Amino acid sequence: MPTPDPPPAPARHVLAQDSTGTWVPALLLGWHRHGTTWWGRVAMLEHGEAAVVDLVDGRLKPATCDCCGTR
Repeated sequence: MPTPDPPPAPARHVLAQDSTGTWVPALLLGWHRHGTTWWGRVAMLEHGEAAVVDLVDGRLKPATCDCCGTR
């Protein structure tokens, strides 16, 4: 019998740098590594539309809000 996949980690509130360089609220859905670089998969607004995108780690930072306990 195959081993079940572990449950997904909860999404985390972060700030993501969009294509214009502006820091916008986003939800971090997960991390993956390509070579030596880490990428975060986030749900965010891009050009006014909802999108799920992969961003290099330098374009993500923790949110400092009280809405979800992230500090």
